[in-house]
Amino acid sequence: EKLNFIKKKIYKIKDVKIIVNSENFGVSKSRNIGINKARGKYIAFLDCDDIWIKKKLEIQVKLMKKKKIIFLHSNYLIINKSDHLIGKMKIKKELSYKDLLESCDVGLSTVILEKKILPKKPFPENLKTKEDFVLWLKISKRHKIIGINKFLTKWRKLENSLSSDVFQKIKDAFKVFYIYEKNNIFILSY
Repeated sequence: EKLNFIKKKIYKIKDVKIIVNSENFGVSKSRNIGINKARGKYIAFLDCDDIWIKKKLEIQVKLMKKKKIIFLHSNYLIINKSDHLIGKMKIKKELSYKDLLESCDVGLSTVILEKKILPKKPFPENLKTKEDFVLWLKISKRHKIIGINKFLTKWRKLENSLSSDVFQKIKDAFKVFYIYEKNNIFILSY
């Protein structure tokens, strides 16, 4: 149903391709496939339950070009399944690797970045949650993560989503810090 809606909305737009996986590969592998097939300079993300404001991409790309920014994210509004506002996330102007280790405030659907900074397989395919966090940590070691103080995205908080599964998040957080970031058990407990 969603796929047909998308096809109807974008069939007139030149240079847009819809990639349909033969099976459910999960978010990481699907994103990796899309990124590797993308031909543009910029990559932006939009999870199916989130919403961009109308001129999000235009605002971000204009700022990126003007200030030579290669990774930009924004504030976001938190909404429930009925589109009611339940919170707001204001982000810092710049995040370092250390800042991200303390708290990952980067909302995936707020991000736009230059494709050239991404590795061949940007998202680790063995995580169900926190896969974007691994990528942001990797990027923050080499590049500035810049935030724009505008609410450009609505992030939908759902009760049954993977991102609300506490056990899964703890398990994946352990993998992020211990396996991907090679931190010891003392840092993990922090």
